[in-house]
Amino acid sequence: MKNFMLMCLAVLAVGMSGCSRAWIDPGSVGIKVNSYGSSKGVEDYPLLTGSVWYNPMTETVYEYPTFTQNVTWKDDEKISFNSSQGSKISCDVGLSYSLKAEKVPHIFIKHRQPIEVVTHNYLRIKVRDCINKFSSKFTAIEILGAKSQILLSEARESLTEELGQEGFVIDTLSFVSAPEPDNPDVKMAINRVIQSTQEAEQAENKVK
Repeated sequence: MKNFMLMCLAVLAVGMSGCSRAWIDPGSVGIKVNSYGSSKGVEDYPLLTGSVWYNPMTETVYEYPTFTQNVTWKDDEKISFNSSQGSKISCDVGLSYSLKAEKVPHIFIKHRQPIEVVTHNYLRIKVRDCINKFSSKFTAIEILGAKSQILLSEARESLTEELGQEGFVIDTLSFVSAPEPDNPDVKMAINRVIQSTQEAEQAENKVK
């Protein structure tokens, strides 16, 4: 009996010595991924914030933030889309979103990537495709003018419906910089039209 107790204590000591502790910050959830054994895969529910014990030999803990994420795609990452006339337009685009805590394991299972990678790859592609879907309804002049907010509103509504099922909560979608045609000739032509329209309005106001 004594030998059995000593053996149990030895096994317990070895098991504890192989454990590590992860700290999940408030505003985030952790998921534990089992690499071996009958429970291989992602646990069904996100872990609570705070201290989490795991075996680094067989398990990995990933932390996903559930607070609002803000990202701006600019420079080489800026979003390009087409008008109804086929003009290519580019601008810096901003997105604010958060994650539903109960959906984090499903998001991880689908992407197997840190949230930063998911943001700058998957979400950027979704935003680009969604803006393109609705920009084809408007002319370049409309996109550069009064219809830009309508375009953004329709794109955001579509993103909310599609990504909401996956666990992404879309807060805001915005043009951080003014949309501009990539073709200088198109840009000059649009500016001339805008200038002519403004001059006509000014002349009409003077008559009134």
